[in-house]
Amino acid sequence: MEYQLESRLSLGQVQAIARDLHHDEGGIAEMFARMKQTDDARVA
Repeated sequence: MEYQLESRLSLGQVQAIARDLHHDEGGIAEMFARMKQTDDARVA
C-alpha cells in the first residue's frame, strides 16, 4: 500500500497506517526505508 508522506499526517491517519502495517514486516521495512530517504526532519 502506498502512503503519502509528503505532508503532515493527522493522528487518525497515523493510527490508520499503524493498523495497516501491524504484523506486516515487509510494509514496515518499506515505510522505514522511505522515511530514512527524506531530508524533511518532520518525517525523518
